[in-house]
Order: sequence, then structure tokens, then C-alpha cells
Amino acid sequence: MCKFGAGLAACGGGELQQWQVSALQKFWAGHSKLVDLHHGHEDDMFTPMLKEKVNYPPKLEADHDALVALAKAVTLEVGALEGGGSLTAVTSVFETYHATMKAHLKEEEELCVPLIRAFFDPKYVGAKVQEIMQAMDPIALGAFVHYQGSKAELGPFLKQEGIPFFVWYIQFKGARAQYRAQMETQIQALLTKTPPTKPLTAKKDLTDAMNCGAYQWRVTA
Repeated sequence: MCKFGAGLAACGGGELQQWQVSALQKFWAGHSKLVDLHHGHEDDMFTPMLKEKVNYPPKLEADHDALVALAKAVTLEVGALEGGGSLTAVTSVFETYHATMKAHLKEEEELCVPLIRAFFDPKYVGAKVQEIMQAMDPIALGAFVHYQGSKAELGPFLKQEGIPFFVWYIQFKGARAQYRAQMETQIQALLTKTPPTKPLTAKKDLTDAMNCGAYQWRVTA
């Protein structure tokens, strides 16, 4: 969300160029898919699990409905973008979506995560995490790996979850490259105001995109 907002801001208030439209649409499509998967994992797996032992707040489930509606509104506006047009409508609805989603995610982190840690054995939860990761879409897996940081930073997670080191080479590294090529490439282009000419996967080629937001989403557990 931070990067999409930065991409919108980088386009300025003038008329959009067609390549900017394409970059925004591609990034938003990827974001929407990731959010749908996130909600699906919660609705299908973690919410039913929590309900086994705690009084799960109805508000958190209701929030999903509101967020889905807001995301659809952004999708409609993003889909309607065209060269020579304006970002006014997209920016307005996205800002509402962004603020609502941030508040929802904060509530989940502060309420649901402590409840899971308090009432469920780590091995039980770990099995569900493995189930998710084994079936995860490559782009979604790539997003997870990308935002964990470097290979060294991912190491503790691999060890914690009992994932063999070679999985980095046969699955995680390739998935991260796919994510960067599809998503980070678009943000790099928007921030540097340079139409993308090829998919980018190397950190040195994605400096602006990767530093966007100063890693504000990272939280030490």
C-alpha cells in the first residue's frame, strides 16, 4: 500500500502517460491478489482455529467485508485509468482504503497474534503455516520472501519452521525473482519516472522501489 501510494504521488498532478497507467494497473492487480489470499487464509484457517478457544471479535470479520468493498472501488477506478487522464478519483478512494486497511492490520497484530500465541501450541500453528506455504501462489510466496529481507534475514524463519536450507535455492529465490519482476519493477519505473523496458530482479536495479517507505512495515516481534 505504501508503494502504490508513492507511485501515485510520483505521477504528479498532470496528465498520465500510458506507461504510467500500465504500471499502476499491474501493481494494483498484484496487490489485490495478495490481499485476497491474505483474507482467504484468515477466513478459511486462522479464524476458525481461533474460534475453537476464544470469543473471536465479530468486528474483525465484518471489517473484511468493508475492506473488500473498498478494494473493489479502487479496482474500478484503477481499471478506468487511461493516458491523458487524472489520478484524482483513484487517489481519493485509495486513501480511504489505505487508512482502513492499516487500522485493520494493526488490530489483527495487536489482538489475534497474541491470542494465537497464548492459546495454541507453536507446532500446531506451524503446521497451518506450512499448509499455506505449500499451496501458495508463486507471486504471493515471492512477496513473503522479498519482504523478509535478504537470504540471511530469512534464515531464522526457515530454521524456526523446520524448512530445509535448500528450499531457498529450489523455490524461494525463484519466487522472489518473479515477485520483483512483476511488482517491484513497476514501482521502480514510477518512482524514477522512467518507462520500464524489462523485468528487474536485482536489488541494485530496484533501489528506489525497495527503499520506498524506509521499511516502515517491519516490526520486531
